[in-house]
Parts: sequence; C-alpha cells; structure tokens
Amino acid sequence: MLLKRLNILIIGACLPGIILGVVLLGFLNPWIIDFEYTRLKMSDSMFIDIGGIEEARIIAIDCVEYVIGTTKENYLAELDDDQGQSIFNSREIKHMKDVRNVIKSILLWSKWSFWSALVVFCVSLYFNWVTLSTLKSPVIFVNWAFIIVIFTILIYILLNFNAFFTSFHELLFEDGTWTFASTDMLIRLFPLKFWFDITIYITLAILTECAILLLIVKRI
Repeated sequence: MLLKRLNILIIGACLPGIILGVVLLGFLNPWIIDFEYTRLKMSDSMFIDIGGIEEARIIAIDCVEYVIGTTKENYLAELDDDQGQSIFNSREIKHMKDVRNVIKSILLWSKWSFWSALVVFCVSLYFNWVTLSTLKSPVIFVNWAFIIVIFTILIYILLNFNAFFTSFHELLFEDGTWTFASTDMLIRLFPLKFWFDITIYITLAILTECAILLLIVKRI
C-alpha cells in the first residue's frame, strides 16, 4: 500500500514539470519571433542602426537559440553591428546568461520529471503496483490544482501585468540585473508588449494542455 501511494505521488508530482516543459519547448522557437514581430508591426525604422527589421529578427532568433542552449555561452558577446560595436552591452549579456541558466534548469526539471514518471509508471504497471484506474483520480487532482494556479496567474497578468513582470523577475534574478534603458537592444528587440503577449500565450497553452489531459484521463 505504501509503495502504491509513493508511485502515485511521484507520477502526480512530475506532471507540472512535464506540462510546463512541453509548452516552453513549443514557444522557444523562431516562429514566435516572426509571429510577434508581424503582430506588433515592428518595422525597419525601429532598427536603422543595425540594418533594419530583418536583421533585428535574426538577432532576436539568436537570443532564443541562446537561452535554450543551442549556441555557445559567449555567442551574444561576439555579435557586432556594421561599425564593429557590440550589439549587447555587458549588463544585457549578464542577464541573458541568467535567463539561459533559468531555462536550462526548467527544461532539466521537465526532462527528469518526464523520465521519472515514465519509469515509475512502467515499473508500477509491470509489477501490478498500480493500474490505470488508480492513477486516474490523482492525475485529475494534480491537473485541476495546476489549472487553478495557472488561471490565478493569468488573472494577475490581466489585472496588473507590470506588477507580475516585476515580481517574476525579482523572484528569479538578482536586483538590478534585469532593468535596462529603453535604448538597450534587449528592450528594443523584446518590448514589454512582446512579453505581455508571450505570458498570455504560455498560460493559455498550459490551460489548454491541462484540459486536453483531463479529457484523455476521463476516457480511461
């Protein structure tokens, strides 16, 4: 009985990490840059100093690839404009390294959650420690709990995005390392409206993923 409860607890605890990882991997892709730059009507006039919107798009995609770890750690520091000046200043590069570490930790958590849940699930079924029906209730419970948390965050975002944005950064980053001038490249590439949209997309995607999982589980 204790082993059964432990296995159920492990699988349930792994679900949020798996759900979040799937959503992040879906959004940390070049398509989100193309979509948002088109939606926000970002133009050449906003990036004259670096060669226009197409060059800005390429740099923004480079940033996405950097934070998910597909480029070397000092990649952004090596980016120069036509005059040989660094695209990003030292504070921006420091912040992007911090973001890279946070994303790396989240994706690692998601990866371990997935494999832990899969191994425990397969072993439990093989030895008849649990059945699909016994997993149904805890999975539904965890899903609903996660839905409530994410929905609460969504309401907070809609009511006061600036406060959410500040709280989020204060939670994950050191004071003074994530604020920049309006002329800094990170702010120009990723304006506040961009982040508002992204947080809405991610929370809605998580809620959708949870709803789909609920429908699947209820049919078992």
